[in-house]
Amino acid sequence: MRKLKVSIELEFTDKKIANTVYNAILPEIRNPPSKRATVELNLKDNKISLNISATTISSLRAAVNSYLRWIYSISETCRKLVKENG
Repeated sequence: MRKLKVSIELEFTDKKIANTVYNAILPEIRNPPSKRATVELNLKDNKISLNISATTISSLRAAVNSYLRWIYSISETCRKLVKENG
């Protein structure tokens, strides 16, 4: 069966936020909610790279949407906390 793949690179303005997002997402990588997609996560400086592969387009789309939503939620929470605490 053919594998479908997506590679996404996210650049953060703050290295601390990138590190926090990376560490918050790691448990999802280690124990994925579904076996229909495989995910590789890497951190370098202020950039996170996400490589997702799946055998069906619906599984790939679901995984991409889930990880991007998690990353967005975590990064927005970090930004708001930084803003509130100056």
